[in-house]
Amino acid sequence: MHPAVAKAQHIARRAKELGWHGSIDSDVTCDIRTTFLNAKRNDERIHMIWRDNVMIGATYSIFGFEVEIACASEVLKRVEGEPDIVELVKQLTNGNLGRAMAINQAVQMCAKYKQIPWDENTPKSLILGKLKGKHIWWYSELTGKIRDEFITEPKKKSQVYNMKCIAGEYLLNFCTVDTGLRSVKLDTILKVV
Repeated sequence: MHPAVAKAQHIARRAKELGWHGSIDSDVTCDIRTTFLNAKRNDERIHMIWRDNVMIGATYSIFGFEVEIACASEVLKRVEGEPDIVELVKQLTNGNLGRAMAINQAVQMCAKYKQIPWDENTPKSLILGKLKGKHIWWYSELTGKIRDEFITEPKKKSQVYNMKCIAGEYLLNFCTVDTGLRSVKLDTILKVV
């Protein structure tokens, strides 16, 4: 077996274990072997090309955004990881898309790729406990940008840390050292670490 085909098969096996699907094509023209690996998982796509035994190109794309990848180990990181919702929304909102288009695409992505420690069935009282001491990122509908803060445990009774339902939407209210009081719609939170 040609070494480039073996490399493509190695990546393809790992990808298949993680829910990717795709194909490997290899042919020889003018004594030069060209090998292609194409794989997809949900909205993600990976394309790799080898000439003889040298990878000459690789791309990763999601929602129409494409990134060049320099080496096979970086491809494996993409295969083994999940899309970073914060980076995806940043790409959308920094692009030339209109505000309404960016919000619609951000909402579409958030449905699949949010990285939050609760689901729609989690009682709201438990969510507060899951956020204390965590770093959160959210999509600000007001500015069209990603914001982030570290949520610390209130040290004084006068510091706000609660969740309220206003007009059918839950707001997380908390104080920070730098910005004071923050109110964040619960459904705009993208990532919690």
